[in-house]
Amino acid sequence: KTFVYLTNNKIKTLKEKINDINNEIISLKSRRNQELLNKIIRGLIVIFIALFSVFLIMKTARRISRKILSQVEESEKIDAHRKQRYTTLSSVILSFIKILIWVLAVLWVLGELEIDYAPFLVAAGGISLAIGFGAQSLVKDVVTGFFLLMEEQFALGDFIEINGNSGTVEKISLRTIKFRSLDGTLHIVPNGSISSVSNKTYLWSRAVVKVGVSYDEDPQKVLSILESISKEMKEDP
Repeated sequence: KTFVYLTNNKIKTLKEKINDINNEIISLKSRRNQELLNKIIRGLIVIFIALFSVFLIMKTARRISRKILSQVEESEKIDAHRKQRYTTLSSVILSFIKILIWVLAVLWVLGELEIDYAPFLVAAGGISLAIGFGAQSLVKDVVTGFFLLMEEQFALGDFIEINGNSGTVEKISLRTIKFRSLDGTLHIVPNGSISSVSNKTYLWSRAVVKVGVSYDEDPQKVLSILESISKEMKEDP
């Protein structure tokens, strides 16, 4: 009887411990699910704030850029070439700001979600190194494009000649130059392949026209007529 009594007490104690453990497990599961739910909600809120901040900053940057460009366009102290350069630099700077803001937003979201982004940075560094070896021409294009913009060699709307092709510049980026010929052909030239640029409308331009006349004509009379026509064309709005 004593043995049975002790055994029953032991079994009862074990059952109570098992029930306590089960209750603790249920409590831990409930707490873990609640923490997971809170983390998801917090993550969604952080992502929403990050996206809202990115769009707000980009909208503000575009508004400031448009305001500055409008003041530049209305200014009479700035020549047309420099106005075109400001327009080009504005588009490039906005693109750079956009990339920078997105990278910072992603890093901030990962940090708020307590995700260690150090491995991502290491992987990105390795990938960048591999891409650097395999894409040296791309790096060359970007570096050349930066110096092309800073040295004011040409701007949007200029008529240029590159590698035997000529046309009006329509877009300048850090990697390529796009210009359209008179026949409508759009030429896309990587910046790294540009060895020399001939800008035919830098500050001013001149139209060279060949006029054929008979050998029997009086040269002075021909020059007088050409000067008269040129004067009329110059005075024509």
